[in-house]
Parts: sequence; C-alpha cells; structure tokens
Amino acid sequence: MYADYQRENSAPPVTRKALASLHGRVIRAQAVINRCQCQWDDLMLRVQALQDELDNVDNPQRSLVGGSGNACRGWVSRFSPTANWYWRIKVRGGKRG
Repeated sequence: MYADYQRENSAPPVTRKALASLHGRVIRAQAVINRCQCQWDDLMLRVQALQDELDNVDNPQRSLVGGSGNACRGWVSRFSPTANWYWRIKVRGGKRG
C-alpha cells in the first residue's frame, strides 16, 4: 500500500440507487453527444454546399461541379445541371439560412 493512501477518504460504497442514477446520467450525456454530432454533421454538409456554390459562381458551363460530392441534393436535383446551377447560384444565391 501507498503511504499517503487512507481508507477513510475512499469513495462511498456502491449502491443500486447510485448505479441507477449514474446510468441515467450516462444516458442523458450520450443523448447530448448524439445530438451535437448530428448538428455538427448537418452544419458540415451546409458548409460544403455553400463552398460548392461559391466555387461554381463563375462556372462558364453553368452546371454545378461539386468537390464535396453533394452539389445536387434535394428536389432540385431532379432537374438538369443547368437548371440546378441557375436555381442555386442565381435564384437562391442571395437567400441563405
């Protein structure tokens, strides 16, 4: 045993009630972590989409070329690449949010 270790200062005994409380706190903490991870992932997808739009503003071909692989998402992706370009760059370009 270590010289500075004292049995009186050790943790209280583990009870069923303490374990149940700890389990609830772990579940709540995991939910917060999962929520933050989803929010981060969504934010990164939005950033990539905005970066793709910024990269395509001066595209002479007037079609979306996505470096991140998500240039054509959502209902607009059913239309031609030129229609997507006009929608995302010219029509919706000033409306972020």
